[in-house]
Amino acid sequence: MGSLFNLDNPIWRFMGKLVDVFILTLLWAVCCIPIITIGPASTAVYYVTLKLVRDEESYTVRSFFKSFKENFKQGSVIGIIMTLLLVFFLYDIYAYFMMGTQISRILGIVFLGIFLLYLITLVYVYPLQAKFYNKIRFTLRNALFIGVKHIFRSLAMIIIAIAVIVGCLFFPPLILLSYGLIAFLQSYFLVVSSISISRRKTRQMVIL
Repeated sequence: MGSLFNLDNPIWRFMGKLVDVFILTLLWAVCCIPIITIGPASTAVYYVTLKLVRDEESYTVRSFFKSFKENFKQGSVIGIIMTLLLVFFLYDIYAYFMMGTQISRILGIVFLGIFLLYLITLVYVYPLQAKFYNKIRFTLRNALFIGVKHIFRSLAMIIIAIAVIVGCLFFPPLILLSYGLIAFLQSYFLVVSSISISRRKTRQMVIL
């Protein structure tokens, strides 16, 4: 019976991580309100979730704002770039398929292929920004390179995000965990699949 109240009990550890995911989602949603801060807010979430999946000691709120502040400038630029690209691709894909011509459908398929590369880059860019010092163009390039190199793992991470989003549609309360849960599951996948995300920020990257 005493083990039930032990904080090291797997049930309590799971509940603790669930609370952390909820807090991260709330912080992310609030910090994304200005829109231009989507980048540093997303980076901060991954900074914390990568620590959570490794069971590294971390104060969720303090760690979030530490990363948010450190990555504010560069993260904001990356966030703006990725957001504009998202709008561009979604609009163009929709427009091409709505035209209904054979050429437009072909162009739509081509853009879908390019959009997949965008999604592959997206699932890595914020974890890399959270853990490495690098220029923006190198962060984006490395995200794409790692994503293509580990294509099946990248697709699995995209499926994780889609599954959580679909889950929110069928079970709205899941929205309270949404982004934090996506980041946590993807961070867990990054760690267990041995894709190297360094414990400290560095210019050197080792890709397993």
